Amino acid sequence: MDAPQPYKTAGIFMLVSGILTCLLSLVIIMAWIFSLVLFFLACFWLLTLVVGIFEIIIGVALMQGSYKPNAKTIMILGIVASFFCGDMIGVVMEIMALLQLSQPEVQEWMTLQDV
Repeated sequence: MDAPQPYKTAGIFMLVSGILTCLLSLVIIMAWIFSLVLFFLACFWLLTLVVGIFEIIIGVALMQGSYKPNAKTIMILGIVASFFCGDMIGVVMEIMALLQLSQPEVQEWMTLQDV
């Protein structure tokens, strides 16, 4: 005896439902993977934020005339961070600051501070 038609129709509905569930599950899994990638990228941007905060702190200290031996390092990191953020004005400002620190009188003053 053959199975009744509603039984076979229920199988078709179940098949379509299963396929849709699998497809939507894959979409949700891909969305989670994509958001996880974005999360790790956001962690990278936290590093640029930290560099920016250090730049502000060191910049204020330099404006006040305090000696900061790590100023050039922070400026170079600032150039890289500004570049990654797409902040070309920041890159130019950092290069100008680095040029100011490279002047002979500043180098001499910094050498005297190291002693």
